Amino acid sequence: EKTRADEEFGFNLHAERGRGHFIGTVDAGGIGERAGLEEEQRIVGVNGQLIYPNTSHKEVVALIKKFPMSTTLLVASESVDKYHRDHNIPFSFENVEIRPAITVETHHHQHQDEVKSNGYEAPSLNPH
Repeated sequence: EKTRADEEFGFNLHAERGRGHFIGTVDAGGIGERAGLEEEQRIVGVNGQLIYPNTSHKEVVALIKKFPMSTTLLVASESVDKYHRDHNIPFSFENVEIRPAITVETHHHQHQDEVKSNGYEAPSLNPH
């Protein structure tokens, strides 16, 4: 959540055709870093709407900018994304760990002896 309208969320957004939309560079000390965003996490939801690999970049940027002072991202690490794909499990805004300080949600999923997933939300508006 921003404290000023001109403040950024502290990360870049990038898209890869056929793979989806990802967190790019995360600004040190920025909102994104404080929210726990990490480079290469895949954005699987924005403000309650799921994002698919074929969702247009323009649409993702518009959803992020929809609420100028706050945004909620659902993101997944590569291992969590793979687990969901391999087991045909859809992502959901339910059943996530919420980090209330900055409206950030972490998608948690445990499987076998593997470590918990990494997933998050919240962007910087340098999306390009």
